[in-house]
Amino acid sequence: MIQKHASSKTSINSVSAVYTQNLDKFVPGSTILDYGGGRFDTNAEYMWKKRRVKVLVYDPYNRSPEHNEIVLMQVSARHPDYIVCSNVLNVIDDDAIINSIIEDIRRYADPTTAVMFKIYEGNRSRIGKETKGGESWQRNQPTEDYIPYIQKHFPDAQKKRGFITVNMNRRSRYRFRFLQTLNILPNSLITLDSSW
Repeated sequence: MIQKHASSKTSINSVSAVYTQNLDKFVPGSTILDYGGGRFDTNAEYMWKKRRVKVLVYDPYNRSPEHNEIVLMQVSARHPDYIVCSNVLNVIDDDAIINSIIEDIRRYADPTTAVMFKIYEGNRSRIGKETKGGESWQRNQPTEDYIPYIQKHFPDAQKKRGFITVNMNRRSRYRFRFLQTLNILPNSLITLDSSW
């Protein structure tokens, strides 16, 4: 499907709140598929430096076809531990495309993959409008408006602390215990937060 408003102008060179506000939720040694992660490597560099977590960025509007093909080959061969979709759904003006994105994310998740969606809510008016001189779109919808879309593909999706999450508890605890039994986690990184 082709978007009427391309998302290439919406890429921002800063670390996403998904990573800064949930840093201790991502287990060292794990892999994240950052779906729609933009043209910058800021998130990948941040997560590697802070947690030794590998971030694979897939973005059909901001990365080359060759780059995206390599990322999809990697996550097809071994499902990622986490999938992050940050500030992507809110710049799509077509509900069918939103559904196809979530369906695609579901394709790369296994039953234990933790998935996290972050939504930029704009002015929360629920009135979408063109931005950046008509080159992009903002839906202006609150986060909870996206839950029905996501629950079509992830029935246990729920809003927590401003994010829509799937399996965050299960994945963090499973991966943490697995790495701990292998004695891979340095003591300085053993900070699992059970609040999820």
